[in-house]
Amino acid sequence: MDARNPLSIEQVMQLAVFTTEEAAIYLRLSRQTLEGLRVKGGGPRYAKLSRRVLYRRAALDEWLTANEQNHTAEGV
Repeated sequence: MDARNPLSIEQVMQLAVFTTEEAAIYLRLSRQTLEGLRVKGGGPRYAKLSRRVLYRRAALDEWLTANEQNHTAEGV
């Protein structure tokens, strides 16, 4: 996402590969939260290409599915 020309939410939803900022929008998380998950572990799979970090839509969806819960006691 270019800070001078940011994508709309509708445009982000059409992407197959996301930057960290775009992935955070897709997941409705802050960029800092997604970065923290990447550093500590437990976040979605990503690819590191040189200095760029990219997320595939499929990896984000798989991560969401893997973290689904039916009630609050499940995560304990």
